[in-house]
Amino acid sequence: MKLIGMDVGSTTVKAVAVEWRAAAEGEASGYEDALKLLSWNINGLRSMWKKGLLDVLGAEAADVVCLQETKLQAEQVTDEMREPLGYRSYWSFAERKGYSGVATYLRAEPLAAGARSDSPVLDVEGRLVHTELPDFHLFNVYFPNGGMGPERVQHKLAFYEAFLTLTESLRKRGKGVVVCGDVNTAHTELDLARPRENERTSGFLPAEREWVSRFIAGPFRYN
Repeated sequence: MKLIGMDVGSTTVKAVAVEWRAAAEGEASGYEDALKLLSWNINGLRSMWKKGLLDVLGAEAADVVCLQETKLQAEQVTDEMREPLGYRSYWSFAERKGYSGVATYLRAEPLAAGARSDSPVLDVEGRLVHTELPDFHLFNVYFPNGGMGPERVQHKLAFYEAFLTLTESLRKRGKGVVVCGDVNTAHTELDLARPRENERTSGFLPAEREWVSRFIAGPFRYN
């Protein structure tokens, strides 16, 4: 099986083809049996809904949609938001209103779904939804931002390490892991406008960048 991953920015859509395991050669483009994933930090679901998010979902027709920074509480989710266009949805809500939150939309019913991982670091602020599909574990994650000071940087790094430990433990059990989301870190100097001016700023700290390097150099690297 192959995955087609789409990371949607504020003004552009970038499609990246990700080969999953030993996929058989297909005809024509080679993606006839592909599973299409769409990941998007929407910075407020209600606002984006009003701006035509439903039209985007319909046009893209993805099998999996992972949204970050929904900024909603459970009671604010409408019926249309829960089951748009035949999708099933799975949510994680922050304790604080108007903050964080992620939502995963799936066409097919997962084997399991949840927003908790029994980790005191990962299970706060509504940052993670884990769904298990037949071929892989899917994580939709909005990683912490360390910009509020040293304590938040330490929390962010602890979140990074706890998440890597969790996903690696699942991978070792024999099933693949796919991660969608926003890591809140620019990995290389090519990823931001003024790298030298930001070397001491969270989002481009050496420790944050080193974790991203370890993450993508291991079992989660992409082509």
